[in-house]
Amino acid sequence: MNFLLISHGPMAEAAVISAEMIMGKQENVRTLSVTHDTTLESMEKAISEVYEYFGSHDLMIFCDILGGTPSNASLRFKARKPSVEVVTGFNLPVLIEAFMAKNLPAPELLEIVKIAYSKGQTILETPPAVKTTETMDL
Repeated sequence: MNFLLISHGPMAEAAVISAEMIMGKQENVRTLSVTHDTTLESMEKAISEVYEYFGSHDLMIFCDILGGTPSNASLRFKARKPSVEVVTGFNLPVLIEAFMAKNLPAPELLEIVKIAYSKGQTILETPPAVKTTETMDL
């Protein structure tokens, strides 16, 4: 699977850099950023160019939020290329899991992404016990 991350501003590129700090270089990943002058049409064209860059092979697009230019342009592109997968609301745990499972068929990869979403997001209500020099056995 090839991956395209699209965000408002540099979030997509930063997310890939962060994932690569943990996993190493990812050759099958590209990013696009929405700027003040990006239109829906220009973003859809850029998505098409990335699709062609990957040789029209399997592509999973991760967008920052549902309803924004990245997801709207991706859904328009998916209407022409139904095999493209579109996922919204990416985060680092999801990207790491997806990148590790890149060789799986799309349906299996999507299941891993769904699980990563549910496991990777939580609200910590009680902070873990932290040992300080005052509480450590010295």
